[in-house]
Amino acid sequence: MKLQKIYKRQLMIGNLINCLAILIGLIFYCNNIKLNYIIVISIFIILLIINVFLFITRTKERKYIKKDNRIELFEEIIESAPNAVFVHRKLKFIYLNKKAAEIFGYKDPSEIIGRNVEDFVKFNIDVIGEERYDAVKEGRYFEPIIEEMFFRENGQVIDMEIHGRSIEVKGKNYALVICENVTEKKKILELEEKVNLEEKKLREKIEHEKLKDEFFSNLSHELRTPLTIILASIQLLENTAQELGHKNNKSFKALKQNGYRLLRLINNLLDITKIDSGYFDIKMDKHNIVSVVEDITSSVVDYIENKGLNIEFDTEVEEIMVCCHLDSMDRIILNLLSNAVKFTPEGGSIFVHIFDEGDNVKIVIKDTGIGIEEENIDLIFNRFRQVDKSFTRTHEGSGIGLSIVKSLVEMQEGTISLKSEYGKGSEFKLKLPVCKACSSEKLNILMEKDDYIKEKINIEFSDI
Repeated sequence: MKLQKIYKRQLMIGNLINCLAILIGLIFYCNNIKLNYIIVISIFIILLIINVFLFITRTKERKYIKKDNRIELFEEIIESAPNAVFVHRKLKFIYLNKKAAEIFGYKDPSEIIGRNVEDFVKFNIDVIGEERYDAVKEGRYFEPIIEEMFFRENGQVIDMEIHGRSIEVKGKNYALVICENVTEKKKILELEEKVNLEEKKLREKIEHEKLKDEFFSNLSHELRTPLTIILASIQLLENTAQELGHKNNKSFKALKQNGYRLLRLINNLLDITKIDSGYFDIKMDKHNIVSVVEDITSSVVDYIENKGLNIEFDTEVEEIMVCCHLDSMDRIILNLLSNAVKFTPEGGSIFVHIFDEGDNVKIVIKDTGIGIEEENIDLIFNRFRQVDKSFTRTHEGSGIGLSIVKSLVEMQEGTISLKSEYGKGSEFKLKLPVCKACSSEKLNILMEKDDYIKEKINIEFSDI
């Protein structure tokens, strides 16, 4: 920039001298002033020499200006580069860009130029090597080096990619160092590695869950087939014993009840694997939910009263149509009722109420049993969880019945919740949307065979 100003100033002076000479010549000519030829020739020669001198000077200056512009361009490129760049000779700073100055804790590179590199950097001799270090110190050629860490004099270590090499300028060796801070890059790489590891673990877990589901499904099928045959054989023996007048009814009853308990557990395991794998399909039909719940409740009255409990059914309306899966609804209500029976002591009561809430129907099954402590309410619908975890618990069960109930309710676009007070009882609230559109209409099919509903009750009430 300075050379450009000097060049403009010299150009202006040369033009001024030429104009002044022409003006003086015109004045002499207009006033008929005659000059000696020797004077005119001398003035002409002087002007010619001045112009030749200015031309040569300007030519040289133009070369320097171009060079100055190139240097300015190179400096701008280095300053704009994403990397820190500095040059030193015999461990004395010769040049730094702003990014390099910032690494050493300065904003202005001029504050560092001329100072010793070792005032700011602790050389890692183990990586650099004694021979290379001596060459840098003495200003000799050295082999290029790549480092991964930047050691500050205060002991702080910064993750950097450092490329150092020797450059020769007019017979002198300088050390050119280019640095890039890779702290963030390393963090990103570490994060990517962690994500990849987590993805691998997730894939392994999914595969493990898939194998587990397949195992449970196969196991359930394998267990259910012989168990069905055993139950049929017990039924046959029971009928034969009755015909022959044998008094082994209690033994047969115990055998059958425990068979049903095993069948219930196997069915639950099989259904869990189907639900988890997405193969549990239910076909929704239109039903009068009031009749469905009332008929199921009526079917278990004898079982409940034999336990010394009272049961009461009440409804606000006689008909509310909902889209539901009838077999699943039987199972849900029977499971909730068996749960109420199981945890209600003799002399207690169970209430089944139905409420019309416009867009929803609410089914409430309430008991006066032992209830559940508040901190355990959120766990009650979890898989394989029982509030009483001890081996000596007084109530049998696998801890998966309510989990399946919740899944079945949600598959029918409903919700289920629990309100309980320890020592006073529990209240399950089941909400289902009122039917608007459905695949088909089957107005109340609790025209089921007595044997079929009895078997369902025997299975769901087998833990009692």
